[in-house]
Amino acid sequence: RTLNIREINVAGRLEASEDLIAESITIAGSIDIAGHIECSRLSIAGSCKARDMEVRDRGKVSGRLVVRENIGGGELKVAGLLKTPKSVKLRELKLSGKLDVGGTVECDYIELKLSSNSRADSIRAREILMERSKEREIRVQLFGIDLINISRRIARRRVKPVLRVHEVVADHIEIYDIILEGKLRGGSIIVGEGAVIKGDVYYTEDIAVDERATILGRVERVGT
Repeated sequence: RTLNIREINVAGRLEASEDLIAESITIAGSIDIAGHIECSRLSIAGSCKARDMEVRDRGKVSGRLVVRENIGGGELKVAGLLKTPKSVKLRELKLSGKLDVGGTVECDYIELKLSSNSRADSIRAREILMERSKEREIRVQLFGIDLINISRRIARRRVKPVLRVHEVVADHIEIYDIILEGKLRGGSIIVGEGAVIKGDVYYTEDIAVDERATILGRVERVGT
């Protein structure tokens, strides 16, 4: 069964055992869908759970996005947690918080501002920026009540978040002030201030390494 609705606006909680298809979904609270979510525009302040999700145009989640299968579509911004045991395939992903993906993250552009230890099997893009989040706190309120309150204690203590990944592959890669446990493969690579790479780095064009960065594996120029 499928719920097919043009526009959804909910302040509170929405639950459904069917697939949910809509042009626009706006939630201030929580949404828990047993099936598939498909929409052009998505805006959630709180939490979202679904079997799988496709946001054709653009989506924004402030809080928790937990999907049991794949996430796909156009542009997605997440401030908080993005979690799936499967894969993420988007045109653009901007995440500030924690990434927990069992499969591959594949986009044209990826921006990860990490506040907590994160993981993915592999990350692939044309352009990738990875750095430690400078945000201190994310608060989502409904009628004056905190739904989400994620304190940035890691940022305050200056503890670097760890990104565990088999490999990161992109035409252009920039990484700052996080610990990467995995390989880097890129055309042009910038290993910026505070970055720690616990793995090998392979590049085809050029590489710049800040004097305050650390690479514990080998650095090698390879053919295209």
